[in-house]
Amino acid sequence: MLEILIAAAFLLILFALAVAFRVTVKDMELLVNALRRPPSFRDLVSPKKRRLRKFVSHTLFMMEQTGQAGKFYVLVTLSFGLSAVGIAAGIGSGNVFLSPVLAFGLAAVPFLYIRLQYMRYNRLLISELEVTLSTISMSYERTENILSAIEENLEPMQPPIKDIFAGFVNTVRYINPNMAAAIDDMKAKIHHSVWNEWCDALGRCVTDRGLKYTLRPIVGKLTKIKTVSGELQTMLYKALQNFWTLLALTAILLIVCMKLVPDGMGIEIPRMTGNIVVAVNVLFIVISGIKVIFESHDVKFDI
Repeated sequence: MLEILIAAAFLLILFALAVAFRVTVKDMELLVNALRRPPSFRDLVSPKKRRLRKFVSHTLFMMEQTGQAGKFYVLVTLSFGLSAVGIAAGIGSGNVFLSPVLAFGLAAVPFLYIRLQYMRYNRLLISELEVTLSTISMSYERTENILSAIEENLEPMQPPIKDIFAGFVNTVRYINPNMAAAIDDMKAKIHHSVWNEWCDALGRCVTDRGLKYTLRPIVGKLTKIKTVSGELQTMLYKALQNFWTLLALTAILLIVCMKLVPDGMGIEIPRMTGNIVVAVNVLFIVISGIKVIFESHDVKFDI
């Protein structure tokens, strides 16, 4: 009987998740095909890719940007491990319907962590780019020598910007003196419109030093981006505070309605009915919490 209840609970939760995230049969077919064979480059960049594959490719992109590209399978393994912990916790609490809910919630934790880490990386990247590109631009205006302008500012730089410019210096000085090719190679290492524009302007300076004064106005765009994103995050903070307060009050109200009120009024709620109500409420709390974290931290750091 216990096995049947667990299976029914899993099916119920999977159906609810499919409805919430609009997962179709086609999505599942694409996921199965992706598990059978590694996705091709065309699959990853195709604008027609489905939600599940888009989620996987976006997670891989975030891990690559934060220097964790080789840890995707560790992330998936950790997610499955936490899912098993959630199942065990649900069964241990005596509510088998709660098992798949806790499994889903805990399985999402590693992906939420990567998401939050990626957003923190973006904020630090913008700040570091603003300082580094500004000092290099000023140095280049003074020296009219790209290599020396970068070298004299290399020491105070922070990773990953320092690694990129150090690679540029080593390439030009010891491997290939073609400055334009080295700039193009450096440009591909960061996906940001202002960085791309600055690298393009620096490439034009290789053939025309008179364009050196076009660099600093480009860097000024980073200051505007940082200011606007900071204002957006401040605006979202109050809304997030209200949401989490409401979520906490909802959880407290659920406890009151399921435990204190029935006991105080002598009302007996059937055990299975109570378990289903608790599981459904926790499911909606988990789903809404995850969606709010994803959407509220989706502040753009680009133009």
